[in-house]
Amino acid sequence: MVVLLPRTRRAVAVPALLALLTLATAGCPSQALLQSAATIPAGKVQHQIGLEWFSVRYREPSPTVPGGTPTTTESSYALPIALPFYGTRIGVAERLDVGIRVSAALTLGFDLKLQIIDTEAVDVAIAPGFQFAWIWSWMQLPLLIGLNAGDAVQIQLSGRLGYVVPMEDGLTGIDEIDAAFGERGMFAGGGLGLYLRLGERVALVPEVQVLRGTGSSHPTLVSVGVGIAFGTQPGVQPAPPPPMPPPAPPPGAYPPGYPVGSPVYATPPTGPPQPPPPPGGAPAVPPGYEQAPPAPPQAPQPAPPGSDPAFESPWHMVPTPAEPAPQPPS
Repeated sequence: MVVLLPRTRRAVAVPALLALLTLATAGCPSQALLQSAATIPAGKVQHQIGLEWFSVRYREPSPTVPGGTPTTTESSYALPIALPFYGTRIGVAERLDVGIRVSAALTLGFDLKLQIIDTEAVDVAIAPGFQFAWIWSWMQLPLLIGLNAGDAVQIQLSGRLGYVVPMEDGLTGIDEIDAAFGERGMFAGGGLGLYLRLGERVALVPEVQVLRGTGSSHPTLVSVGVGIAFGTQPGVQPAPPPPMPPPAPPPGAYPPGYPVGSPVYATPPTGPPQPPPPPGGAPAVPPGYEQAPPAPPQAPQPAPPGSDPAFESPWHMVPTPAEPAPQPPS
């Protein structure tokens, strides 16, 4: 039988159900990394939203008769649904960024990622972090290795050491989690994931992590998560577009008779407008542009020997003086 609540009651019941679910999973471990081995450029920001789910297997002591040999029984717990999270990464300097993440499991995490290798084939980074919950504290040192399989695909390999510090006992409301993580202990493990760029500002990040604890319950944590990273993407950013050409000069910036963009008048003249040139005359010269001085007159060159001065000498047009007429005898 399905009971339909009025709209107002549904508006209250849904948030209340989510709040109860969140409280019921208070302090659950959140071990997903969901990031690239490359860092965010300095001054840029990336946002992440996604879902994470985990299960844990552990061994708990079995009831024994007095004087009998202690035995353990293998148990397991799986989160009933995937929990949402939100994170952001901020570029601090070249090859250095910081991350902040909040999970619906009431955990708040910080990490500082330093990229130590940056090549076209592989990226390597370390990301020491601290995660705080109401009853758990996690300290971890992941090593991230990104294998660049193309411009849009990076294969994520990760390994890490972690240390869990229980702050209170029995506050999760889940006996299996209290039994698995109820004591201080080291964790070690690794994971496999992908960083798939769907565009210049969007990427899909699926991941699987497996961690093994050294405590008396020998917990094994399996974490599965998927996130969407939007905003600035890590790694080398595309080069900025080339600068735009300068705008065309306004009408009238060039004298009449000269085409726009003429190399002689590549810079628009400044100063008051000049009067138009007289009809049939040369165009006016804008202020700041000087006319080239006239070429000096060439000196006359003497005619080479043996040539006819009447045709090849520059003075062939000058009449020569006539010879004096002979005088009659007296």
